[in-house]
Amino acid sequence: MLTIPGLRADKVIKLYQELGLTSLEELEQAAREGRLQTVKGLGASLQTKVLRGIELRREARGRRHMHKADELLRSAEKHLKEARPEIIRITRAGDFRRGSELAGDLSLVGEVEKLPGGPKAITAGGQLTAHLTDAAHYGVTLLLATGSDAHVTGLRAVAGERNMILDEKGLRRGRKVVAAATEQAIYKALGMQTIPPELREGRDEIARALAGALPELVLDADIAGILHAHTDRSDGIDTLEAMAEATRSRGYQYFGVCDHSKSAHYAGGLSVEKIAEQQAEADALNWKYGSAFRIFKGIESDILPDGSLDYPDDVLARFDFIVARSRAVQDGPRGADRANHPRGL
Repeated sequence: MLTIPGLRADKVIKLYQELGLTSLEELEQAAREGRLQTVKGLGASLQTKVLRGIELRREARGRRHMHKADELLRSAEKHLKEARPEIIRITRAGDFRRGSELAGDLSLVGEVEKLPGGPKAITAGGQLTAHLTDAAHYGVTLLLATGSDAHVTGLRAVAGERNMILDEKGLRRGRKVVAAATEQAIYKALGMQTIPPELREGRDEIARALAGALPELVLDADIAGILHAHTDRSDGIDTLEAMAEATRSRGYQYFGVCDHSKSAHYAGGLSVEKIAEQQAEADALNWKYGSAFRIFKGIESDILPDGSLDYPDDVLARFDFIVARSRAVQDGPRGADRANHPRGL
């Protein structure tokens, strides 16, 4: 049950004590029957969130979040290098390379100097595939292993229109290989911009690349800071200082703390007194950091039925930014927030 968003240990215990729930199946049935909202301190919004969480868990079966996929791929790279010391380089492919939130297709592409019989794929336990290839076919192997299927199908259609074939041997016109060593060469030979892995989802990226109109992506290097993070003062785990230090250690320039507001009592929402304590701590840390780093003081404030926020204006004026959350929207199927930044950063 703890894998379902919104269910902390105290709530799982309450569900067991008051409803006798001991499994996800029982939890889902109780939520569909409307019994969760009868438990004091839970409510209809949590019931909706639980049903959505169970649905997402079911959809994600066999797939992993990015950080888990990263751990598995790091380990696989290490073992692959130990098993095949002749490998020159390894590139992560599949869902992970495309930046998918959930990765089910775990793939690595490794280059070796000589590969009798051409490129080959080695599957490990049905969970990961290592594609071994030589330098002459590295680009096409990486392209096909990265996917998505819809994107590769689209590229093959463009190749067909130009009397070419795209397969594991490369982009070919008859027996002649036009491009295979790099992805860039393949895209160029097809008359289009090189499409970043993150866009290869089979939507409109091929048409845009043919027209030279691909959007400019936001890169990790463009991100200067972290906003909307919860500390242990509401429903987070770490202290403000620990989170600020972790942000600084990664080279960011600022950190925006944004705990729950007082209406979110179920999540430890901050009272006016707690706000004063947190902001005093933020001021002290900002004095210590000087101009090198900045903590921005924010709050995730609930929008009340009359349209106002759940603090008076003099309290709201103390924040650098506000994430205004519509409780009506939260009670809906997606549990979405609505963010506003009235003062900017």
